[in-house]
Amino acid sequence: MRKYKFDKYGLNWPTFYCDCKIIPPKGYSAITLFGNVYTRKRKEDVVQTLKTDKGLKWINHENIHCNDKKNTKNSWIVFYALYIWYFIKMWPFSTLSWRRAYCTIPFELNAYYNEHKIGYDGSYKNYIYSNKWRKEFDISIMSHRSQKDVDLTYIRKTWVVISRMDTDFSRITNIPTTEIVHREEYNDLFSDCEILFESDNYNEANQYITDTYEIKVNS
Repeated sequence: MRKYKFDKYGLNWPTFYCDCKIIPPKGYSAITLFGNVYTRKRKEDVVQTLKTDKGLKWINHENIHCNDKKNTKNSWIVFYALYIWYFIKMWPFSTLSWRRAYCTIPFELNAYYNEHKIGYDGSYKNYIYSNKWRKEFDISIMSHRSQKDVDLTYIRKTWVVISRMDTDFSRITNIPTTEIVHREEYNDLFSDCEILFESDNYNEANQYITDTYEIKVNS
């Protein structure tokens, strides 16, 4: 096994153990055990996959399971006990199909229906005893991940207002362009630009630009 730690977006992602020979069961891309993700994929393939939207949903799915552990008295033992209980409980209602029973486990419903929300930390409890989800358990939740675009709004972001001189407008007028970018985007692409303002709240950053513009106009 080879170890890999994903470190984007400032979240505490689970650690990957790649090139596994025994787990997960064939047909599954990964399995989360006690906060770590085990996969048969090669480390190089995992690194490349996590650069895609599909890969982000994959790791976020596993991370949602890690967050659900916090909602089960912060105990992996309680988490797995409940996981098995929900599976056994729904098995008779799924015409004895283990695959369909798996698709009604609240932990899996929570993960599949929200894996596109990067940074999501909602509770599996929202999916317990819900008639809506029970009626839909004939529909494969596996296909749900391809229907939603990756959503980064759930991440606690730090926004920075920057002053740029490399835009077409600035080159022509010699007037700096002011815009708002995420701190991570700034670190990757705009680190040579001046930071004028920084906030966890996008609206505050936007208000800074508005107020600064009004001061310049009125002065």
